Amino acid sequence: MPPYLDDVTCSKACRKPKFPDNMAEISTHTRKLIRYDRNRNITITDDTYFLPGDTITFDCEEGYTRKAIVQQQLDYDLQSSQNNHSYGTRETVEVPITRLHYCDRNRSWNNGVVNDGICKEITCDAKPYHHIRNGSIKNYKNVYQFQEVMMLECDEGFRPYNNRISMKCLTDDGFKNQNFKCEPITCLTPPDPIHGKLETTKLNYFPNGTAEFSCDYGYTMVGSFAWKCQSSGEWDNSCVQCVREDDHCHPPCVPFGARAADVHRHIYIGTTIEFACNDMSYGGSTNMTCLRNKKWSGGPIDCTAWSIFNPNTGMYLKEALKNTVTKSNKIKANGSVTSDDTEYVNPRLPIRIHDDVDVDAYILLDISRIIDEHDFETMKAFTMAIMKNEIALKSMTLIPSPKS
Repeated sequence: MPPYLDDVTCSKACRKPKFPDNMAEISTHTRKLIRYDRNRNITITDDTYFLPGDTITFDCEEGYTRKAIVQQQLDYDLQSSQNNHSYGTRETVEVPITRLHYCDRNRSWNNGVVNDGICKEITCDAKPYHHIRNGSIKNYKNVYQFQEVMMLECDEGFRPYNNRISMKCLTDDGFKNQNFKCEPITCLTPPDPIHGKLETTKLNYFPNGTAEFSCDYGYTMVGSFAWKCQSSGEWDNSCVQCVREDDHCHPPCVPFGARAADVHRHIYIGTTIEFACNDMSYGGSTNMTCLRNKKWSGGPIDCTAWSIFNPNTGMYLKEALKNTVTKSNKIKANGSVTSDDTEYVNPRLPIRIHDDVDVDAYILLDISRIIDEHDFETMKAFTMAIMKNEIALKSMTLIPSPKS
């Protein structure tokens, strides 16, 4: 039924504002009247005018960032001088950016106070990385454009810090203040064996360097007394034991990053040895007991905390995360890893947490776009795989972090 003229009222309206280049409309809330054209059988909306109370939100298109318009104004000194002149200083003022436009009753946007700013192309300054100690940028240039990737290559004997071999330009000056560098390849300090010691403790163990062990008087060494640090940053051995002939059980190996906190001179059936991690963070068993069958109860302490997963999954994830350094891999929610040229699939290997392990886990997801999409997707998939586990969820509390 067509409207009567008595039902039609005229109202002041705002003309659609003109926005800077490379800026797009992201949301609109309007009460516009939609007309129906009988001849063409279509509805028509007038996008030229907006009614009081309508709002529009615009933002820069992908690859651009909003910059405020800087204005200069004179700040006059009203105190009279000897010659009765007024003096002033020129001050730079940055006008706040208008995020939301609303049409007021006076037919103006934001009561006439609007500063859309400009949309500047996102670029990343790479000049601080022109000279990298013990390495170089393979595809170096002074400025990288949006989504361009800078690749790091380290000299022999060095590796990327935190295994980070690339940075993608995602935010304006996103390369600023990043720990993108090369560090020496070193091996972890070996632990002291039970009833023995590491002869000389060094600050760093470099490739081809050695570590030597000795046993206390009355104990015989099982394993190599000299270890060699390999070019990969791993030792060529993993365990050395100091044993007595009259011990019921041979002393267990001490894992990396751990120490034996309670050591007995003789090991009988029922003897328990306590372990602790040097950094106070651990998973797995904290003690082991000598059993009648000359084996030790429980598993060794794990100071990397990988033992919160079942052993197979833990080792699989460690390998999967290691692969992400050199390949474009993604960890799926079921724990599998995919790559452009390689696919690791094990659908029978979901991420599981042991029933008898209580873990306080804090997961922080970076949403500031400082990391690239691949790293974020890997992190998100890994987190989702953990959260899908019923045991992990039974006492999980989500604490939102402050918005970046």
